[in-house]
Amino acid sequence: MKGIVLLSDGIDSPVAFYLMNKRMDCVAVHFLMDKKEKIEEIMKILHGRIYFIPYERIKEEILRVKTSYRCLICKRFMYRIAEKIANMEKADIIITGENLGQVASQTLDNLMAIEDAVNMPVVRPLIAMDKEEIIRVAKEIGTYEISISEQHRCPIAPKKPVTKAKIERVRTEEEKIDISIVDEIIRKSKIDKF
Repeated sequence: MKGIVLLSDGIDSPVAFYLMNKRMDCVAVHFLMDKKEKIEEIMKILHGRIYFIPYERIKEEILRVKTSYRCLICKRFMYRIAEKIANMEKADIIITGENLGQVASQTLDNLMAIEDAVNMPVVRPLIAMDKEEIIRVAKEIGTYEISISEQHRCPIAPKKPVTKAKIERVRTEEEKIDISIVDEIIRKSKIDKF
């Protein structure tokens, strides 16, 4: 089995990668918004291949939707790109560091609205863990200190994101953007191995 992991430089997704990589071959996908040194440090600990996806073009599209829906539409974009890469890599699942209720995009309604964008299984190995449990594992594997260094907020994240999204409304918002750019974005990605 193989999984495609949506990997950020935060605390959660490196732990998800670590846990799932013990059970299957994992390939990471990172949406590059800034410098990549931090994620490279994390990958030196986790080991494996990673796709660096340019974020700028996605950001241009996301700015077209209603502000409160930006996180959801952005995540749907990311899931679609992960699914395309999964097909290229002959992977079976998408893996994320999401857990229930930690931030606005991780309410049950919003997780369902995000997952609606893809046709393959999404596995969330941290779904029932609380933050302290996740931090404990991050410290054990050595990613915690890297993850908490130089934290930055997403430049287009809304101050008041929708928390109980209805799938129909999300799809309506998504009609404002050009989803066809997924292939173009993947073509511009860079692949590294650690």
